[in-house]
Amino acid sequence: MEKKKVTIEDVARSLGIAKSTVSKALSDATDISPEMREKVLRCASALGYQVRRRQPAQNGCAAVFVAGIEYESVDLFGHEVLLGFQSEASSARIGMQVVPVAEEENFDERYCELSGQSGFLGSFFLGFRPARSFAKTFERIGRPAVLLDKDYDSVLTAHIGTDNTIGMSEAVAHLAALGHHRIGFLGGERELSITMERKEAFDAALRQYGMDLDAPVAFAGFHRDYDPALVLQLVDEGATALICCSDLIALAAMKKLSAAGISVPQQVSVIGYDGIPLAGYATPGLTTIAQNSLQMGKIALRMLRDLSDGVQISRVLLRPKLIVRESTAAVSTAGEME
Repeated sequence: MEKKKVTIEDVARSLGIAKSTVSKALSDATDISPEMREKVLRCASALGYQVRRRQPAQNGCAAVFVAGIEYESVDLFGHEVLLGFQSEASSARIGMQVVPVAEEENFDERYCELSGQSGFLGSFFLGFRPARSFAKTFERIGRPAVLLDKDYDSVLTAHIGTDNTIGMSEAVAHLAALGHHRIGFLGGERELSITMERKEAFDAALRQYGMDLDAPVAFAGFHRDYDPALVLQLVDEGATALICCSDLIALAAMKKLSAAGISVPQQVSVIGYDGIPLAGYATPGLTTIAQNSLQMGKIALRMLRDLSDGVQISRVLLRPKLIVRESTAAVSTAGEME
């Protein structure tokens, strides 16, 4: 049975506001507060609403290349980033095309075809790490791009992400206030730059709060299941709390701890990273370092327009926010692991 499409009426009913207010928020009308616009977009994302361009694309077009980031489910980080980008593109009357890229795919020909279109502004790369072969094509074409959390450097590129230093500092401060002194780190793939950035920020936060620098560390995966032994290894090494590199990794960690008879947060506290809607519905609710993914997508579109106008940008970092829920508790009530 085909899933019913979410409408503006559904969003308005969920928030208890007028349909006209939802319509204004989704079309970026000027007579609505930024707070209300953010509230509507987040609700729309959680319900699975798809922004539709109501005006013709009069101001060019952009492509979003997606690799290694799941985005079709409303419970995933990539979904909200794309919703924000799409909302901003709709408001600016810019056409948008999402192009999934398979692992190890050589898509130079597709990129050249898209970039050759009239009015092509540039690209937004999600999870895409330019290989050397493609980097040559990219530089030759000369079209700008915005990259999420990636390390490819060029005058044609700008990077958008979250300030991991602030995020990890707030998470470690929260756990320190609860009496945790032995905090473990569960990362994504070791070879990814975002994993190492968050690991370095984690190490800096431990130093900031005088924690044990010989922290238990393990690396899992952002988009695949991982061996439960990784989580148990951190606990066996004395961790009374875990900071995970994503909410999905954290949710899986809580599931694996529960299966091993270790309760969260009574025995081990868990913190995720991203702030996906699913984190708030988990049992227990997941404490998380929340990224403002909707604004990240919206700002990425604005950055792309600036790049296409010849403005060189290096990196834009949004400030994350620690959202405290039931997955963290004081060591005194959790019972520090022997």
